[in-house]
Amino acid sequence: MFQLRKESLKKVNKIMNKLYKERVLAFDPGNNTGWALISKRHGLLDAGLIEFKNGLPVKNIHGFPPASADRVIIEKPRIYSKTKKRVDPNDSISVALVGGFCAGVCLRDAYTSQGKYAEIEYVFPQDWKGGRPKDIDNEYTWGLMSPHERDVLTKQGFTKKQIHNVLDAIGIGFWAVGRR
Repeated sequence: MFQLRKESLKKVNKIMNKLYKERVLAFDPGNNTGWALISKRHGLLDAGLIEFKNGLPVKNIHGFPPASADRVIIEKPRIYSKTKKRVDPNDSISVALVGGFCAGVCLRDAYTSQGKYAEIEYVFPQDWKGGRPKDIDNEYTWGLMSPHERDVLTKQGFTKKQIHNVLDAIGIGFWAVGRR
């Protein structure tokens, strides 16, 4: 009986590996951290939002990401010296703490389909979205999404204030799988 179960699990894992090859878990860290799980083959699988305070999670607004990904991509904060807006550098420290927390959880929990730890990468905003402002890039990401992917997102019921963080995570994930 045990042998049958073991063989069945191997078959299920083989099928899952084919279906979800190259699953990317992308994070847009901040006080409201957006995340997206994207398959290279099947697109957006799931997305959510986690509220953070002082670098620690305080509320899962739309769940915590699944612990199964081949790659984890986390946006790395950057302070721009030539910006017209006055930005507090301490805000970047908070964002970096959240990014570090996400990486730590993924190092502990995120396994690839082969049972190995997921590869964790950091990416600067200009690397994945160029110089586009957030609102314009969010529209661009929305335009890249299939009707099914939009359904996945709209069923979550994000508010307008929350959605931009999730769209950034989706944009990072799309960049990672070569869709932008």
